[in-house]
Amino acid sequence: MTELAKDAILEGRLSSIFSKDNIVLLDAGLGTTLEDVLRKDISHPLWSAHLIDSEPEAIVQAHLAFLKAGSAIILTATYQCAPETFLRAGYSAEKVEDIMHKAVQLAVQARDQYLQTSKLNVPTPKIALSLGPYGATMSPAAEFSGIYSPPYGPLQPSTSFRSSDSSDNTQKEQEAEDALVKFHLSRLQVFASSPETWNSIDIIAFETVPLLREARAIRRAMTLLASTSLSAQIPPWWISFNFAEGVLAEQGPAGDHYTAADAVRACFDQEVRPHTSTPTAYGINCTHIKHVKKSLQLASQALGELSGAHLAGTDPVSLSRLGIQGKSTGPGLVLYPNGGRVYVPSTMTWLPPSPTIPELNDATEAQVWARKLVAAVVEGVPREAGWSGLIIGGCCKTEPDYLSALRHLF
Repeated sequence: MTELAKDAILEGRLSSIFSKDNIVLLDAGLGTTLEDVLRKDISHPLWSAHLIDSEPEAIVQAHLAFLKAGSAIILTATYQCAPETFLRAGYSAEKVEDIMHKAVQLAVQARDQYLQTSKLNVPTPKIALSLGPYGATMSPAAEFSGIYSPPYGPLQPSTSFRSSDSSDNTQKEQEAEDALVKFHLSRLQVFASSPETWNSIDIIAFETVPLLREARAIRRAMTLLASTSLSAQIPPWWISFNFAEGVLAEQGPAGDHYTAADAVRACFDQEVRPHTSTPTAYGINCTHIKHVKKSLQLASQALGELSGAHLAGTDPVSLSRLGIQGKSTGPGLVLYPNGGRVYVPSTMTWLPPSPTIPELNDATEAQVWARKLVAAVVEGVPREAGWSGLIIGGCCKTEPDYLSALRHLF
C-alpha cells in the first residue's frame, strides 16, 4: 500500500471521530522554531521569552512561520513570563509588565502581517495566551519534576504531602493550593490590567501542568478573576498536562503516579471543587508521542464516567471561540505532544532520530511524527468519548513543517 493510501485511511478514521469542521490546527514548538529554524540563542534564564525584549522581530517571524503553515491558533511567547521570573533575571518591576504586554502585541502584529498578505476571506487566526505552571518560573525549572518549593509544595523535596498524619497532609496540601491560586491570579491580573492586551487574547492556555493541585488552583484562580475583574470578559481556556513518562510526576498517598484520568477529573469533576469554573478544553502537551495513545484512552474513559452533576456542560459559545462548531456540550480536546526525539537531561540535548528507523526511509521526520500522532488519536479516542472537537499541534522539537505534515492528514 502506498503512503498516500495509508494517509487517506488515517484521514478517514480521524474524520469518523472528529468532523473536519471540529479539528483546529494549533502551532508548534516556539522555542524549537526560534532555535533550530531562525537560529536564535535561547540559552537564557527566560528561554525564548528574553527575545520579547531583545529581538522582538524574531518572535514575530516565528509566529508568522506557524501561520503560513496553517495554524489557526498561535500561542504567545509568555510561557515563562511571570513577575518573579523577570525580577530574578534582573529586570525592573516596571519593565516586567511592559514585556508581558508586549508579548501579546507581538502575536497581534504577526497575525496582522499574515492577514495583510493572505487571500481574501481567510479566517482570522486566534491568539492564545500561553501560561506555564509555577514550576516553569522556578530556577531550575520544575514543570517536569513537579517538585515545588514551599509554600507551593512540601518542605521535603516531593510532589505530594505524605506524612503519617493524614489530616496534616490535607491542611498543607490546601495551603499549597492556596499559594498557587495567588500565583496564577496575580499573573492573570497583569494581563487583565490592560484592556488593549486583554481584548487581544482569544484563548488562555495553561500548559505543561504537572500537579493536580495546580489544576484545581487554576480553576479557582479563573473563578476569582471572573468575579473580581467584572469589566474583563473571560475567554475560553484550557489546562494541558505533561505526562513525561506516560503519567503525571505527582504521586498519590500509596506512591502511585496520577494519570490522565485523574487529570480529567481534576479539571471537570464538580465535586472536586464545587462552584468553580471548569476549562473549555482539556489538553496533553510536552509529552513524548509514544505515551499519547494510552493517555488519550485514560482521559476519554474518565470523561465518559463523569456525568450528571459531576460534569458541567461546556458553553457552545466558548467552544466556537476555540474554533469548534456544533451543538455538543462536551469539552474540547487539545493535543500537542513533542516531536519524536528523546531529550537527555544530563547533557540538555535531543538525540537525533536513528537512521535505521524504517519509517524514515521514505518519509521525513515530520511526516512520520504526524502519522504517529493521528494514529494515536484514532486508536486512543473512542467515537462516543464525548469530546466536542480537537485542537492539535506540536510542542518541543516540532517546527512549521510538522504542522504542514499534520494538516495534510485532515
